[in-house]
This record gives sequence, structure tokens and C-alpha cells, in this order.
Amino acid sequence: MNIPENLEIWFTQQLPNIVQALVILLVGWLIALLLSSVVRSLMDRFQVDRRLNEQVEPGQRFSLANAVSQGVFWLILLFAIVGALDALQLGVIAGPFNNLLANLIGFIPNLIAAAILTLLAWVVATLVKRLIVAALNATNWDERLAQSASLEQRPAIGQSVGTLAYWLVWLLFLPGILDALNLQGLLTPVQRVVEDIVAFLPNLLSAAIIIIVGYFVARIVRDIVTNLLAATGIDRLAQRVGFGSNVVETRVIRAGDPATVTTTTNANAMTLSRLIGTLVFALILIPIAITALDALNLDALSQPAIAMLNQVLDAIPALFAAMILLAIAYFVGRLLSDLVTNILAGVGFDRILTRIGLRDAAPGGRQPSEIAGTLLLVGIMLFAAAEAASLLGFFALSGLITEFLLFFGNVLLGLVVLGLGLYLANLAEQTIRSSRVQNADLLATVARYSIIMLSIAMALRQMGIAEDIVTLAFGLLLGAIAVATAIAFGLGGREIAARELNNLVSDLKDRPQPPHVATPDEPGVTLP
Repeated sequence: MNIPENLEIWFTQQLPNIVQALVILLVGWLIALLLSSVVRSLMDRFQVDRRLNEQVEPGQRFSLANAVSQGVFWLILLFAIVGALDALQLGVIAGPFNNLLANLIGFIPNLIAAAILTLLAWVVATLVKRLIVAALNATNWDERLAQSASLEQRPAIGQSVGTLAYWLVWLLFLPGILDALNLQGLLTPVQRVVEDIVAFLPNLLSAAIIIIVGYFVARIVRDIVTNLLAATGIDRLAQRVGFGSNVVETRVIRAGDPATVTTTTNANAMTLSRLIGTLVFALILIPIAITALDALNLDALSQPAIAMLNQVLDAIPALFAAMILLAIAYFVGRLLSDLVTNILAGVGFDRILTRIGLRDAAPGGRQPSEIAGTLLLVGIMLFAAAEAASLLGFFALSGLITEFLLFFGNVLLGLVVLGLGLYLANLAEQTIRSSRVQNADLLATVARYSIIMLSIAMALRQMGIAEDIVTLAFGLLLGAIAVATAIAFGLGGREIAARELNNLVSDLKDRPQPPHVATPDEPGVTLP
């Protein structure tokens, strides 16, 4: 028999098996399509995808219904493929598929258990989240926190805490789900993490309770302190010295009408009573934060933070002393500044710049008396800042401020010297011009600029700005003037000087000599 005849005989014998295999594949494919669509419809009806994707970010969403329906489809189709291979009597090829199906069938109870645990975890997590969100929303925690912290947008505390509890429930169910799936490689580390989290939850709850209770206590104390201080009138006293003014002026300008000024009160302005209340609030929260960190029992995190907060607590007395010192200095400085400004304005100090010729008498602008008052306030605050820095232990900063104060005083004294020099220069110029002597304009100009140059040199020397250079330059200038005068006098008067010297020599020669008187010491002279 030849090959075609053998193939024809084999095909005739195997034709029923081939038809049976095709029928099995077709029926299995149809059943797989039907069951996968049924599973997909059931999951869509229960809105599994929507409920699941509510808990994840938009970019991380996936379709569980699609994955499960595809899994059902390929599982049934795999059964059909194995049946078709058995119908074709291809045991060698069907063996691995049979082993795979046996493992899958044996794993189905684990899948069912994991699915039940997953469903239970989802139900419990959803209920816990809804209960927490409803409870927190009923107490209006979001609105209370927004009002106490002066937040523009209300934070979603209930939703955040509910989401945290939702995933915490899932984390607690995760070891059981992994154990049901017999995934021991993942179960051990996850179980350790869950045990650590469960062991840490009491500490976390204790810290949270301490912070919440402490926050409300600090808030109550802050309100009490703020209202008591406001009732004593401390805000009005502070406003008199320019601190914490809560009055806002609004100027409305209309065409053809004079400007209208309206005053309104800003309820959110930081007044002195609110500032002190806020400081008390912060001081109460610092030990509360230390206690909460200690309750967490995380030495690596709590020990450095506690040490830092303890340093802050230790520095609070010095900080309060420095703040009181600065406040008193500011209060006294404002009073003295206003007093000095009024006194100087009353004695005509505002005309000092006109008298020394630096500007014309024109109204408007910042007056010299106001500048003097501001400089006095700045000086007092610098003195207070130096002492405050010393109280806080910032000795380098205190020394730097002290050196600046010395330089500031030298600069002020130098400006006084310069102003006095300008006044004397103008006075000398006016006096010389009014004397009507010969070349009065030239002499007045020379005198004016000479006095100005001398006063500038004295002022710069007093300020301590390049003392050697100023002294050398002024000495060289005077020396140059002296040398120039000497040269001019010598060159211009040499003929007169020569004539006078000749006359002097001639007079000396023409003067008669006195008679000679002999002395005993002379030789050849004998006394009687």
C-alpha cells in the first residue's frame, strides 16, 4: 500500500474523533462565552468596578469584572481543549494540560476562600469608612478646624480618616487572604508588618487623643486670655503707640466730588491681646507635643524632637524677658520720639536745613523734627535689641549691634559737626559780603568753602571713616596752599626783597664803629 492509501485509511478511521474534537471545542467555546458574559453581567449589576475604583486614584483604576470574565472564559476553553485532545487520542499532548487543570481544580477551594475573605474585607471596610465619615461629619469637625485655624477651604477630615480606616481594615484582612491562597512567601513579611502596625496602634491612638485634648485645652485657654486682655483695654493702649491697629481707612474719589474717607474695623487684625493669646496657645502646645511624641515610643523620632522642644522650653523665660524688654523699649521710644518731635518742631528745628542752605523753605515732605524723632526711636530699639540678644545668649549679635550703635553715634555727631560747619560757612560768607571790603565776593567764597572743607574733614574724622586718609589729604591740601603762597610771594616779591636786603646791608656798612677799649689780656698792654 502506498502513502495516499494509508492516509485515506487513517483519516477514515480518525474522522469520528476529529468531528468529536471539533464539536467539543465549539461547545466549549460557546459555553465559555456564555459563562464569561454571565459573570460580567453579574459583576456589572453589583457595580463591583465602581465600588472598587472609588478607593483608588483615577490613574490606577482597573476593571475587575473584565479580568474575572476573561479568566472564566479561558478556564472553560482550556477544559474544551483538553477534551478535544482526549477525543483525538493525543495523550502525550493532553497530559500537561490535564496536570494544569488538576492543579487549577485543586486550587479552586483556595480561590473561593480568598474570594470570600476579600468580599468580607470589602464589606467591613466599607461599613467602617461610612460610619467614621458619618460620625465626623455629624460633629462638624471640618468646619470647627477651619474656623479655629482660619482656613479658607474646609479640610475633608472625615473623608481622610474614613479612607485611612478603610485601607487599615484591608491590611488586617490581607494576611488571611494570602494564607487562603497559600502564598507563604508573601504572607510572612505582610504578617510581620500587620503585627507591627497592630502593636503600634495603641501608641498612635494615645498620641492622637493627647494632641486632640491638648489642642482644645490650649484653644480654650487662648480664648480666655485673649478676652481678658481685650477687656482690660490693652488693645487700645497698644494702638496708641501704633501696634495692632484694626481700623482701616477707605478713600473713595468720585469725579467732581471731594474724596470721602470711611473707616471700617478689621475683625481679623492681629491685636496685642490676640498676639499674647496665640503665644500662650503655642506654649501650651509645646509640652503637649512632647507628651504625644513620648507616647509614640519611637525613640529614633521622638528623642531628637523632644530634645529640641525641651531646648525651646528652656529658652522661653529668656525669650519672654527679651520680648518684654523690646515691648517696653518700643513703648518708651514711641513716647520719647513723639515728645522730641513736638519739642523740636516748636523751637523751629524744621527750619535748620534752610538756615544752613541745604534746601529752600517749602512746605510738605518729611520734616527734620520727624527724622530726629525716628532716629531716636531707632537708637532706643537698637539698645534694646542688643540687650535682648544678650539675654537670649546671642553674644556675637549683641556685640555687633553695640558696634553698630557706636558707629551710629559717631555718624550722628559727625553730621552735627558738618551741619554746624555749614551754618558757620554761610554766616561767614554773609558777614564778609556785608562788610563791603575790597574783593568781598572772592573773600566770602574762599572763606565759605574753606570752612566747609574743614567741617567735612572734621566730620569724617569724627565718623571714623578713613581717618588717616582724611588727615593726610587735609594736611596735603594745607601744605599745598602754603607752598603755593610761598612760591607766589617769593616769585612776585623778589625784586622788593632784593632792594630791601641791599638797603639793609648798606645801612650796616655806613653805621660808625664804636671806639676800641683795651683789655689786660691783649699783648703789649701795661696797665697803670
